[in-house]
Amino acid sequence: PLNLWYQFINFAIAWAGSWKIGAIFPTMLQMPMIVGYMVVGFCCGGNVTGMLRPETLSLSNPFSVVALVNNITLSFIAFSAGSELHIPSLGKRKLRDIAAQIVATGIFVLGLVTSAAVLVPWLLPPSASTNATNGVGCHIATALLIALVQWAGSVIEVLAIYHETRGDGPVTQLMIGTTMLLDMCVLVFFAVGQNVVIAACPLDSSSGVSMTASIVGVLGSMVLWVLLGICLGGLLQVYLCIPPLGVFLNLVKPILVLGTGGLSYYWLIRLNGWITATVPEVLTMVRVDPLLVCMIAAIWANHVSKRRDGFREILHDLAPLVMPPFFTIAGATLDLKSILRSKAAPPVLFILRFAGIAIGSFFASMATGHASTVRNHLWMTLQAQSGVTLGLVAQMKMGLVGKQPWAHGAADTIIGCVVMNQLVGPTLCRFGIRQAGESNEDEILHPAIIEDVEEIRTVAAIDRRETAGRPILKEQSIKRRRASTRRPTTGSILTDLGDAQEMTEVERTKSTVSFLLPEVESIFEDADEYESMHDEESTIEETTE
Repeated sequence: PLNLWYQFINFAIAWAGSWKIGAIFPTMLQMPMIVGYMVVGFCCGGNVTGMLRPETLSLSNPFSVVALVNNITLSFIAFSAGSELHIPSLGKRKLRDIAAQIVATGIFVLGLVTSAAVLVPWLLPPSASTNATNGVGCHIATALLIALVQWAGSVIEVLAIYHETRGDGPVTQLMIGTTMLLDMCVLVFFAVGQNVVIAACPLDSSSGVSMTASIVGVLGSMVLWVLLGICLGGLLQVYLCIPPLGVFLNLVKPILVLGTGGLSYYWLIRLNGWITATVPEVLTMVRVDPLLVCMIAAIWANHVSKRRDGFREILHDLAPLVMPPFFTIAGATLDLKSILRSKAAPPVLFILRFAGIAIGSFFASMATGHASTVRNHLWMTLQAQSGVTLGLVAQMKMGLVGKQPWAHGAADTIIGCVVMNQLVGPTLCRFGIRQAGESNEDEILHPAIIEDVEEIRTVAAIDRRETAGRPILKEQSIKRRRASTRRPTTGSILTDLGDAQEMTEVERTKSTVSFLLPEVESIFEDADEYESMHDEESTIEETTE
């Protein structure tokens, strides 16, 4: 078997090819980059060339490349979901509207997908259907778990589209808030759903679980999730308190975040094995969900730490580096035979999810009294599906649920749905924001970059009634976004990789400064403040004229 270093070399070649080829998918094929990464991974896997060796793609070895990439990426996805949630900033009215969207979409998506998976046998792998081994309870529990995974959204894609369109309005606000809170709810319900599947689908005749053990397992698991999440969140909070260390040493903080996430994920999986082997029978159903623990840790750090903006900046800047390997592996480990055996299932599940979210969001908007603009366009922005869903799929292949005979086949069916959604979700999300009239892609960009730092502070401090600073901004840094000539993007944060040559100097410099020199970030805030005052003054002048 290949040792770890050879595995890294083996995977690095596939990763490099995936990185370059995936970047041209938006321009040549008008398809998202994520699809490009998965296609390259699929070609490098055992289904086509076999370039990636079985040892590299082995999930049974905790120190294989696949295991290491999965641990780091899944913890990163959970950190990203938790870091974008700050409940005090939402307000009671917005929380009510978001809750209505989550409940309504959940009722329709879970109802449609679960019912179809139970009533239509070929939507699930044959081993998941009701038979001598699996009872009706196991069949329903399996269908419900798959429906929960289908319910998830995509925080990464939604945030990328928000930054791309510069959306501003009720549709954009509800899109971001609903997606973030929805993914948190899905992670909680998925963790509980795994326990239900383990109890309802025993792996052998002697492994039945009592009702008492099931109840204790669910309650005990919730307590463990919160306690371990707070402990991990405290450690992240300590990292965020590290002061600026200079251009190169500032990389220490992102490395600590990634390393801690990956190690935490690994040891939490090991903790589940230890619980199963050593605790009394009444506690055998207690499970620690690594995704949920990492998300609770990020939520804790985001609410307690005064430097939560720095945490989001770290995750945002690391995303283009962390996510491509994960999607490459998702393509390489895809079981083509399982998909072909149930080739009609992904389109049906995709349509059911699409309809459930559209109907649920429309009725929720009506119930909360929103205008027709929100009712007719919000559902378009909630269709995106990738990161969290693929994270749950990877989790489904692990642990006791991963030992179920239907787990890998069901996971491949869901991946087929994600691939289909990549062709529709991001584009429809962007279209919904534009049709709602909330896109600001053609507005003037921020005058954030001026050579002299002191000049920036001087310009930003000018009172909005004074005009001395305007010629400086007009001559040196006013640029218009080339929305009509810019090539199509994916709606994913990974789009920025393919746009490297077309990024403006403003975007390149601001990204570099926020990553390496966080102490200079206040300069950009001052510039943004000046721009808002400048826009307000322009509006007053137009009204007067």
